[in-house]
Amino acid sequence: MAPATRSNTKRTREIPAIVISSDSEDVEPAQKKPFKTMNFRRAVGRRKGQELANHVHVASDNAMSVDIPGPSHVAPHRPIVKAKSITAKNAHLKGRKRFMADLKDLDEAKGFQFEGLVLETICSGDEEGSVEIAISKDNASLIALNLLIDDTSEYPREHTFYSFTQSADIAPHILQVVEAMPSASAKPLEGTVKSIMASLSASLKAGEFVSPDDAYYEVQEDGEDAWDSDDAYDYEDYEIGQVASVDKSEMFGALQKDLLEVIASGYKPGFFQINDDEIVLSVSCPIPSLSVPPRALVAWDRRLLQSFQNLTVLISGLYGPYPILEKDGTLISGPVSAPKFHVGLTPAYKPSREVVLQTIRNFGIASAKDFDRNDTGPADTAPDPRCFEKFSLSSSLESALNDLIPLVQVRLKYKLGWGGAEVLYSRAKQLQRDAGDDLYKQCKKEIQAAEKEEAMNAKSYNLPPDALLQPSSGSLNLPLLVYSYLVRGFKMCPRYCQVCHRSIQLNFEALKPYVCDDKLCTYQYYAFNFGPSIEYEISANPTVVDLLVSLTYLSAYEHQLKEGFPVGLNLRVPIPKTLPPAKAVGWINQNHGQVKAEEDPTPILMAGWDGMVDFDDLPMVMMRGAIVEMLDRLPSVKDMKEYLDCKLPGKVSPQLRAIDPDVPVAAWQMLRWCVASSTAYIEEIMDEDDKVCNISQEYRQFRFNVGAPDKEARYHEALKGIQKKNKNAQKYPALYAFHGSPMRNWHSIVREGLLLKEAINGRAFGNGVYFAKDASISMGTYATSTHVRWSKSAISPSSCFALAEIINSPGEFKSTSPYYVVPNVDWILCRYLLVKQSYWDTEAPQGDVPEEPTAQYMDLDPKQQLVLGNKIIRIPAQSQKLDALLHARMAECPKDEPFDQEDCLILSGTLAQKTQTSNGVESQQSAAAQAKSAAKRKAKDEWTHVEAWCDPTGYTLLPPPSDSTPQAALALQREFRTMLREQDAALKNDTVSELGWFMPPELMDDNLFRWMVELHSFDPSLPIAKDMANYNVPSFLFEIRFPDRFPIQPPFFRVIKPRVLPFAHGGGGHITAGGSICMDLLTSDGWLPSYSISAVLLQIRLAICNPDPRPARLTTNWQLPYSIGEALEGFKRAANAHGWRIPEGLEKLTR
Repeated sequence: MAPATRSNTKRTREIPAIVISSDSEDVEPAQKKPFKTMNFRRAVGRRKGQELANHVHVASDNAMSVDIPGPSHVAPHRPIVKAKSITAKNAHLKGRKRFMADLKDLDEAKGFQFEGLVLETICSGDEEGSVEIAISKDNASLIALNLLIDDTSEYPREHTFYSFTQSADIAPHILQVVEAMPSASAKPLEGTVKSIMASLSASLKAGEFVSPDDAYYEVQEDGEDAWDSDDAYDYEDYEIGQVASVDKSEMFGALQKDLLEVIASGYKPGFFQINDDEIVLSVSCPIPSLSVPPRALVAWDRRLLQSFQNLTVLISGLYGPYPILEKDGTLISGPVSAPKFHVGLTPAYKPSREVVLQTIRNFGIASAKDFDRNDTGPADTAPDPRCFEKFSLSSSLESALNDLIPLVQVRLKYKLGWGGAEVLYSRAKQLQRDAGDDLYKQCKKEIQAAEKEEAMNAKSYNLPPDALLQPSSGSLNLPLLVYSYLVRGFKMCPRYCQVCHRSIQLNFEALKPYVCDDKLCTYQYYAFNFGPSIEYEISANPTVVDLLVSLTYLSAYEHQLKEGFPVGLNLRVPIPKTLPPAKAVGWINQNHGQVKAEEDPTPILMAGWDGMVDFDDLPMVMMRGAIVEMLDRLPSVKDMKEYLDCKLPGKVSPQLRAIDPDVPVAAWQMLRWCVASSTAYIEEIMDEDDKVCNISQEYRQFRFNVGAPDKEARYHEALKGIQKKNKNAQKYPALYAFHGSPMRNWHSIVREGLLLKEAINGRAFGNGVYFAKDASISMGTYATSTHVRWSKSAISPSSCFALAEIINSPGEFKSTSPYYVVPNVDWILCRYLLVKQSYWDTEAPQGDVPEEPTAQYMDLDPKQQLVLGNKIIRIPAQSQKLDALLHARMAECPKDEPFDQEDCLILSGTLAQKTQTSNGVESQQSAAAQAKSAAKRKAKDEWTHVEAWCDPTGYTLLPPPSDSTPQAALALQREFRTMLREQDAALKNDTVSELGWFMPPELMDDNLFRWMVELHSFDPSLPIAKDMANYNVPSFLFEIRFPDRFPIQPPFFRVIKPRVLPFAHGGGGHITAGGSICMDLLTSDGWLPSYSISAVLLQIRLAICNPDPRPARLTTNWQLPYSIGEALEGFKRAANAHGWRIPEGLEKLTR
């Protein structure tokens, strides 16, 4: 069988073709080009011609027929004959470690023969991820080439190898082998090298190009080679979206059983039939029904209680058969599902179908900058009842669910609970090993400890029943497994790292989710905005931000900050000045009672090229100095809030860094660290009825909760035990008392709580946390004032003390006079934080309770009166408004929210019964209906590419940049391939009009840094579409110019033609007078490296269609192309008018 006529299906990683050209093989011999300017046009043309050749049957000299497999066609399974593999022992590794191990093994095995060729040399190149290869034939050098992998972290299954050669006098069909490597399927390095050797050998024998994939699979079919590792699976034998024939009645019957089990567990399922082969499932439960303390909910995200919401998960990527899990937790064999999970909030039990489609499709631009996780929008805006909204924990929970299926496999294999399985699987990932018997034995003690902890957590957190332990016949219930694991992760989120999901080993329990002490996790948490939105916190809680920054500043300035520094964030800071020594800095050695002075070494540091040093390399004393200096460089929180609240027209969201360009980047990072590292819930009390009475107004009052979400559960559990033996505790469950501490200590207290780890003021009355009945003692003796201030603070705190709720059992305290000494921290709940201001209005009323109070107060134990001097302190009975808020949300919970019609069909079994009758003759009718539908869709797709409109002789284009980086070239390669895939899919399905853009094949040249794209098929009702129809304008022709530092810097988009009416003359559509695009996301302020070009095109298309403030219209001289000079000037004018930062080197880009 000749390689050119094989009828296998396309490999999923091949570059999709754009255009079919009869002369695609008749190309001139390729000249030697630098790597960054690979000839895509010829590669694409050859690829498409070859793929079609696989299905062309020549009937005569003048006629031929094409047999293209239908969407449900599945290539027959080809048995792979396993042969000895050089790198098989590395199969358990992943990423860069696997790549380097494979390269080392191949280097040691060099000299082996394959398909008549000899691998003479294989070694690491000069650049990271590059490989140098030399191949010979008959003792003579054949070719020397370089391979460059785009991303070693995706190796060995999702990477791409780029190749080039410096060898001279290479035959055209041999050079084509080199050029074809980026479009070859992903294989380990051994398979890649062998595919190159197979392709070279086959091409030499045939005298024409034979692709690496085809040549290598021919060798595999003959049984001569197959890489003997876990990488040899057959996913590449199927097209994306192809599924095998499925018995729909059995499938819907299994779905009905699983969804009914979900309902029996107290959750509400949803079903979406996306198309004949794809379904999406949802499972939800009201937030108030999850038994999470309200203080934890509002600390995690205020939207969780601001209105009634369901915690909802969408399970997409379900194609073909169902159920998809075998009894051992593995996915069923064949080209089936790859589940994806989306976690969010929904007012209804399931979102609308349209919202689901938007959520599961990879369109659009998702930006952490454009999306304030905690932003709730205008208070008077009613939420869409069928919406699906991400919240602050969505990304972390989705990431954890991605590990669910391998965790289930580990659990079933070793009969473990979630805790033990997480330990074993996490260790396996960390070591890049299989979670096998050897590793299980090594981690056995750690696994057993995790299992015991899991049993305790199940009670204190009130975790849902374990879905794996529930009796069920047949296969595993995927939606029930997913949701029960989601609820577990949601309730226990502060116990796990938000990045790596390993259990956090800290000496305190946090209320808010945080990260472990791994530097990579810390960096990702702050750099990728995993924590709370700093912009939102400044806008919504400026006083709290001011307080947190002030506490950090004081702690660093007075040398109290000893741990929890912002390391791992890649901070570059100026060499800090030496701080003055604190007057009373020291710590009590609990063993000897001696105060040890700190040693402050000040090593000689050399600044780098930027005049700065790495923060992580500084000694502790200089770290404190750097923190003080960076915080002093920040503007005030008031100025930040005013800047953020003043949004400019057309700007998505203001960026803090733009408020003052002179503020170092490290200062903004430290601001974020000050806020995000606080794991306590702090909220200023503004309602007088909610404030503790008889406290002077010079004290600002804050609700203050610190500690793990299950701390209250442990508190109430301990209270029940006390009440069984203490009748007074039955009537008065709690007493209240004050705790004072110097200002420098509060930075750690708001993060860790009141702990016993360090004796600041000695422990003369026993070991425990000290409290006073009289607030004046805490205020005057222990909450000592400080004269150190953060200069930008509006509240300028000078002292702090807390009011705590304590289980009323003084008999079990270490001491009750003159202080309460509480030995058990589980008996303590912080309720209020009272902060004294340095400056306040002395003429204002003092805040004493009026004679006729409107608030109701708690009935406290008369034996344990709370006083401030001679005044009795009273605490509002409704001090915890959060409880009332939770009850309000519970009251809004619908009693019996009905299922929609689609769900009723699946739950009642009607859908399974209807499908059962759809076999035999009716299936032929269904096929005919599908064909008819496809024909209609094709007829509907009326847009046609007009080559004459894009003729490059009518306008001027720019040459490629004189310099570029390999990173930019690799990024553009990936983007280009992605665009081609999308375009090819649209051509195949006759949906080019729906895609809305088109890359003309005739304009694809060797300049990788310039792309030509058409935007077309606008809504016919739009004025711009009517103008285009009147003038027979088929599309907007764009030039996209990429900078040499892409994707760090944004590309430059400009319209070449048609010319539109300028804004000053009544035009619109966000197109400047020079033809450039006036959008924030294309500037330094708005651009993110994660943006994809197809998503940016979608945003540009929406901007052109936007009638606000005025619709786009064609001008009278619409046929006159824009020049690059006027496009650049127009972009500069628009950016300056809106206050946007122009990308560096824009003039250089367009020269």
